This record gives sequence, C-alpha cells and structure tokens, in this order.
Amino acid sequence: MPRSYISRGSRNPRTCAVDAQTNATMVFQSVVEAPLLEESVQRGIPSVILDVATKQNPVRNFLQGTGGYRMDRGEFITGAISTALFAASHNVTDKGFDTHTIPAPQGILGAAAWYLQRKFGFLTNLLAHSTNNAITVGTTKLT
Repeated sequence: MPRSYISRGSRNPRTCAVDAQTNATMVFQSVVEAPLLEESVQRGIPSVILDVATKQNPVRNFLQGTGGYRMDRGEFITGAISTALFAASHNVTDKGFDTHTIPAPQGILGAAAWYLQRKFGFLTNLLAHSTNNAITVGTTKLT
C-alpha cells in the first residue's frame, strides 16, 4: 500500500480520493470564491457608491484605485462601516451570531483591504485576500 494512504489515516484509496477532492474544493472556495465574492460585495459596492456620491469615476477607481496614500473623510467613514460589516460577517456560526468573541483579525485585515481597494484597486485587494486565505488554509486545515 502506498505511503500516502497510511499517512492520511486511511487504507482505502477511495476514501483518500474523497478527502483530496474535499480539500481541493475547500481550497478553491477559500482562495478563489470567498475573496472574489467578499471583496466585490463588501468593498467593491461601497467603493462604487462612494465614487458615485462624490462624482468621481467609479469604474477607474474600482479597477485602479484612487492613488496616493491619504484617505479623505468619506473614504474613512465608508471604510469603517465596510470593515465593521466584514468583521461581523466572519462572526456568524452555524448556531447564529457569536456575541462572545470579537473578530479582531478580520477587522484589521478588513481595514487593510479597504485601504488597498481604495488606493491600489480591486485586483491588488483580491490578491491580498486570496493570499491571506491560502496561508490560513495551508497552515490550519490541511496539516
């Protein structure tokens, strides 16, 4: 029997194939689907709404960012709201909303993602989120 079956805790090749498929699905969802959906909804939409409200170019700012390093008051307030919603969305469990923990890492990363979205554009932000999720999945779920 090949060593990979034994090291995974199973002697059945079919079980290992199912585990590998489950892991591949989880990695795809964590590294591709979740960042794409979350960044589009929780940072892309607020960014476009902010740009429309302030009469800026929403398509250019969404794709390329606004440039520079400073944020104006509107960007800061919109980012704070977006970050709070992003962190709260990561505090929902199968039993409902968890009121006993504060999702500080997601809040910090959400604020960083808002900054990346506004200043450097969607693709930079998406890449950062995907990289974070890949590292997290690689160090927690697959070991």
